[in-house]
Amino acid sequence: DGSGDIVVAPGTGSGNKWDLIDGSMDTFWESFSHINNQKIELSFPSAVDVTRVDLFWKDHNSAADFTLAISSDRMAWETIWTGAGLDDAANRTDSKLLASPVTAKYFRFQFTKRQTFSTLYSLWSVQLWAPTATWTATLPSLSTISSVAVDWSRDHATSYTIDGSVDGKVWVPLASQKGREGIVDTKFSPTTVRSVRLTMSPRTDPDYIYDGNGNAWPTPRTPRVSMFTVSLLGCVAPPLPSARLSSAFVLRRVDTPVVTDVTPARGSTEGGTTVTITGRSFSSASTVSLGGFPCVVGSASATEIVCTTSRSGVKFG
Repeated sequence: DGSGDIVVAPGTGSGNKWDLIDGSMDTFWESFSHINNQKIELSFPSAVDVTRVDLFWKDHNSAADFTLAISSDRMAWETIWTGAGLDDAANRTDSKLLASPVTAKYFRFQFTKRQTFSTLYSLWSVQLWAPTATWTATLPSLSTISSVAVDWSRDHATSYTIDGSVDGKVWVPLASQKGREGIVDTKFSPTTVRSVRLTMSPRTDPDYIYDGNGNAWPTPRTPRVSMFTVSLLGCVAPPLPSARLSSAFVLRRVDTPVVTDVTPARGSTEGGTTVTITGRSFSSASTVSLGGFPCVVGSASATEIVCTTSRSGVKFG
């Protein structure tokens, strides 16, 4: 996943501009009213590869005309998608599957024409899809394996690579393979590993909607892969189950942690003081230091961390 930011998204809504990329269909963004020319601009810390873009419009508040342009420096822009004369269907979804992945740091949506009976633009979500996703399994101990068999569902990968690692840091290529529905068993030279990683490309061919009369209409396929089990020949563990990987392809925003309060404000230099830190965008992997000395985390949620100070020689606060 990428760590995205929204540079420009003027307007109001049920929350704020982050509702555009929170991956939820319960929150939404609304533009200012009665203005045709409005834009949304997404940025990433470094260039990302994107193979598909989805716009999920709310109610009838979609754009009749819009463009999507990309840039590496926010100065020179290249238009990669143009929508014109689009209808005002309720909760319309616009999808663009690119002929080949594009690489950019900035993505700018320019809305130029509202629907006839709408006063604003409103979106449930904007999604940018990466061309690959990874699945990793860690074994109970080092094992020598000589094949990886994947039981793919209908949403199989178009192609995938298999890598192995003894420490989860340095990866060695083991094999590459094409995906298909059913079991695909890939053999290679016996290799000792602790972890196995699949890097997968999703299917991009159209899916189809069927009616009761045998008619079929092509529709954009959701970039996702799904497999029932992964079996490793020679592995000490049983077959490894896997679920559908859909959101793995979505480049989402990762919030920067923000601290709003630290209680108590002072503590002993001997350590042992329990400190409660409140704020937002924390995680279970959060680490804390106070005055340059570690504070051992006892519990952590998205909004609160409780830690215990270590002996420091100086007071914090």
